[in-house]
Amino acid sequence: MHLQRLAVLTALVLRLTAADAVKPDASQNLLLNGKYWVRDVIYKTDVLGSPLYALSATGAITFDGNGDYTFSGQSFDSRSTPNKTLSLSGTYRVGANGISDVDSILHPASTNSNENVYGAVGSNGIFTGSATEGNYIELFIAIPAGAKATLQGAFWLGSFDMPKGVPTSAKNSLFQIAPDAKGGLANLIVTGRDAAQNDTILSQAVTGATYSFGADGTGSIIFPAPAGVASSSALFVGTKTLYVSADGNYILGGDLNGSDIFFGFHPVGNTSASTTILQGVYYYAGVESDASDPHNLYLLGEYGSFNRATPDAAFWHQRTASYNNSSYDFTFDGGVATLYGDGTLNTTYFKSVPNATGDTVLYVGNATEYAFDVVVGAPKASGSDVFLSPFGVVNAASYGPPTNPLAPGELITLFGSNLANSTNTASTFPFPSSLDGVQVLVNDRPAPLSLVSPTQISAIVPYATSGSYASVKVVNNGHPSNTVTLYLRGCAPGIFAVPAVGYGYGAVLHSDFTLVNPSNPAKQGETVLIYLTGLGAVTPTVEDGAAGPASPLSVTIGNYGVYLGQSTSAIFNGLAPGAAGLYQVNVTIPMKSPTGDVYLDLSGGPSGNFCENSQVKIPIVASK
Repeated sequence: MHLQRLAVLTALVLRLTAADAVKPDASQNLLLNGKYWVRDVIYKTDVLGSPLYALSATGAITFDGNGDYTFSGQSFDSRSTPNKTLSLSGTYRVGANGISDVDSILHPASTNSNENVYGAVGSNGIFTGSATEGNYIELFIAIPAGAKATLQGAFWLGSFDMPKGVPTSAKNSLFQIAPDAKGGLANLIVTGRDAAQNDTILSQAVTGATYSFGADGTGSIIFPAPAGVASSSALFVGTKTLYVSADGNYILGGDLNGSDIFFGFHPVGNTSASTTILQGVYYYAGVESDASDPHNLYLLGEYGSFNRATPDAAFWHQRTASYNNSSYDFTFDGGVATLYGDGTLNTTYFKSVPNATGDTVLYVGNATEYAFDVVVGAPKASGSDVFLSPFGVVNAASYGPPTNPLAPGELITLFGSNLANSTNTASTFPFPSSLDGVQVLVNDRPAPLSLVSPTQISAIVPYATSGSYASVKVVNNGHPSNTVTLYLRGCAPGIFAVPAVGYGYGAVLHSDFTLVNPSNPAKQGETVLIYLTGLGAVTPTVEDGAAGPASPLSVTIGNYGVYLGQSTSAIFNGLAPGAAGLYQVNVTIPMKSPTGDVYLDLSGGPSGNFCENSQVKIPIVASK
């Protein structure tokens, strides 16, 4: 077992960190207020992936701005036809950062809050969410409704369908429509894929498509089957309910007697624009399916967020629920997407399009992956006096975006304004709970502080923090900030990078305590030391803010492993001796691990929690 020495650890920490019964935050319920059009779909399988049924709900949902809603519309169940009238009421909550949860329309009778739809409200007023904590694969989208509706200008339209919840019947499409303002759509090409047609890319010519609207703003869109193509083989066909947002910029809908969903918006006008159109914090929710391997079915619902902080980096978090596994958290490097001349952003597994203003993105699947994710820009936030950014409480290593949870013992960084009157750094262990008159309260419990400054604070989440949420507040010499509420889990790993920018090469040492980097790479078969934070509870316990002990070592409650092209179990996972808030994982690089720059993928967690981080890289060379 290789353990870092105190002097080396202290220097590393300084370099890396320079740059209980809490309810969900409902402080911004007014972000959902008034009438919205909604489409809610559910796909249900058994634990083996065999389809059970599919559900949908379509109609108007009215939010009262105080946490209650009413819904009136139609529901569909693949086990019985036709659709039925549905009216009900429910509750919702919207936090200062836009993070929200809404009672599902399709299983409202449940008293289990785990079956809520979790997601966020965007700057465009759109809510998008997924039920990741219960027993459903669900996607819920709501757009602001207007009194009347028209279609003006071109629209990207993306769709997802999985008839009767059967993954081998999944369909994806992404294409443009050009309304003529008279109820007609120009001849068009529907492009997409169909799992029942060998996952190949299909281009289907459609003529005679039409649309119309009623006096209440409810519309319909009718797509005939392409010439020579049976309706069952068409990517987008039939009569579907069509909704247009109040500002005319977004469309949403689906078949009242089906479980499909479509969404769209105006395309980017200048297709030569760079990807700087996408900047800042975004939220997303969606469903994904891949049935190409009958022995390894892939079906999940997800919500999350990402922060494209620079053109070179995008820090992503994803909360996922698959049909046969418990929910888990995944933070990762989203890389850089390229905007092509047709306005699409293509990656290996997804084809996506941004809208004209860069505040909305639509993802559909690529290759054998069938997916449908709606992405919305985070709502704007500002404040005066002591202000803690609603998007500025992050893992000190990963800089995970707002949906990324906190964990007990995690080193976190807080960003804002007027957080402290001066800059000061703690000089002794345990770190103090007050520094220059500044406190950070996590669920009303003082957190140890290692650094305070007017715009940034470094703190450690107290080990006793418990529950499903963590509320964070700064008090600067008696002046409290606003409160930021985040999810709380048993683990939220982030591996430090060198330099500490959240991506690039990880903070990994050889057994001689020298830094692993391209000029001094790791070798297959070598044991290396990885430095990170957010691994949760430890035993034996240590005082909040105290340095990790050298004897006895304090190890994590949860087990962790690393994937470097091949899986390898940790030799040691626990607190790094001589430092506070810093964890250490020692692993032996597999002899068959790939060489080059390899993503360092760490996963595991305490009972009932599973978390994964794949954000930094480690350079590996072959063993000689």
